[in-house]
Amino acid sequence: MINTWIDDFEKVSKNALAAEWFVSPLEYSWGDGKNHFDKIFRDGVTPHPSFDQMVSPTLYRTTMQVDFRAKMTVFAFMRETIANSYGVEFESGLLAFYQLDYLACLSQWIYVIEGYCRKLFSVTSPSNVKYSHWIIPTTGDTTRDRLIKCLAEALGKYLDGIMFKRESDPHIERLSRHLLLHGNLENKDFFSQKNCLILMFLLEPDPKVFQA
Repeated sequence: MINTWIDDFEKVSKNALAAEWFVSPLEYSWGDGKNHFDKIFRDGVTPHPSFDQMVSPTLYRTTMQVDFRAKMTVFAFMRETIANSYGVEFESGLLAFYQLDYLACLSQWIYVIEGYCRKLFSVTSPSNVKYSHWIIPTTGDTTRDRLIKCLAEALGKYLDGIMFKRESDPHIERLSRHLLLHGNLENKDFFSQKNCLILMFLLEPDPKVFQA
């Protein structure tokens, strides 16, 4: 059962990455999340604003239901030491997201990702949090270790290939921590529903999964 889930997640995650999206492994395990992501990213597509405008509202409606989101907040953040250390930022960004204040949401969440990954994967470098610097925990259980590697690899590929990638074009819409934090962003469409969703998904990997 778990190996089938991993196979499915690897496929849909690869297709989502090709479209410059990220699939939340936590939501892929809850309710109808798997069905939604499987349908949306059943095929590999190239990044396109029309695709984003179609997908974003659908995912927003399914992932931002109050009861579901409250459970995600409790199980993935409030009860986990590493995630809870960013609880103020996450809750503040979440409230902004509900208010459709994308600028405030992104401003709260985008700088948290690096520190979160540094703690999850015991990165010792103070200046580099690329996937190659992560220490991927192992448990000795073949299936669980495969799951850990699968989720870490999906996260690492998105961060290295998109969000942490150095970018010189100030007019892009896709997530770029580099442009935003250096004050070089010149496209207000960057503050979008899609980018808020992706940041939320990036923050959702359950810390318990990565505990050896």
